[in-house]
Amino acid sequence: MTAASSLAHDDIHLIRAYSPDIIQQTWSNNRAEWGPSLDEETYFARERMLSSQEFTRDNKLQVWILVPKTFDSANPQLDQILSAVETFERPGIIASKDQGLRDVLSISVASVFAPAHYRGRGYASLMMK
Repeated sequence: MTAASSLAHDDIHLIRAYSPDIIQQTWSNNRAEWGPSLDEETYFARERMLSSQEFTRDNKLQVWILVPKTFDSANPQLDQILSAVETFERPGIIASKDQGLRDVLSISVASVFAPAHYRGRGYASLMMK
């Protein structure tokens, strides 16, 4: 796939990124916009530190990537990451008249990002849907 081509929505899917190499590639993609003044190793060290905090560790931080359905997580072509997002699990409370207060699991969304060469094609918007 070239940077100029687009994929149909039925050719792509959202998957959870487990591989450290894939997660690091999402950091590399983000760095272009969010950390251009930092060298790569400093930026990666910052991301590792942020992902080890109480709020994010123990699988509370999850990285999701929008990729072609042909994407092979075991042997990834990292330039095929169309967009990425991080989610955080945390406790929440819902209040309602009939049930009062109740504890729930809440999901926060952060770090929505598409590499510059994939922007303007609706990939990040589709990923958020």
